[in-house]
Amino acid sequence: MKTKLTLVALLLTIFTINTIKAQGELFFSGYVYFEDTSENQITIPFATIKFYEVDNPNKIVAVAISQTNGGYVIKGLDTHNKYIVKVSAPEIEEQSFISRPNNGKIKSGNISVHTQLVVDEGYENPVEKQSFTPDTFEKNKDLTLVQMIELLPELEVISNDIMTKDGGSVRLMVNGFNSESTLFLNSKTTR
Repeated sequence: MKTKLTLVALLLTIFTINTIKAQGELFFSGYVYFEDTSENQITIPFATIKFYEVDNPNKIVAVAISQTNGGYVIKGLDTHNKYIVKVSAPEIEEQSFISRPNNGKIKSGNISVHTQLVVDEGYENPVEKQSFTPDTFEKNKDLTLVQMIELLPELEVISNDIMTKDGGSVRLMVNGFNSESTLFLNSKTTR
């Protein structure tokens, strides 16, 4: 009985330590945006955010792509370091800046690295956003997910890659959230 109680206490201690450790993880997050002529902040979806080491500016240590709301998250970096952050977006030249290191005041959660890009007056993001609901495929209920994707206008599937017919990239999102890159490969038989 004592052995079982000791084992339960040990497991609870390990679980508690891991939970506290996970809650205490610091990470970078932010939004990529520009200001229009009325100084409204307009978020930029599908921007590429790259973090480089300051001492080795050719070494990329993390990459993220902003979501449809312009937000991004990068985990696993030392938040006490400075980084060179380079951001590019469709029809916007790459822009860079140095991130601020955590000065020790932030103990858990995110370090905000919001990025305002300078754009030409009248800039409009050229990325087309298309949404489809189950009604779109009502007549084709027996199709796999891949077959449904192949029916979408202006898209094609070649060698397990989804792309636009003019060679552009495609982001597959499920219920408005980024999907894992393996979802497409694993969904070939999903109905």
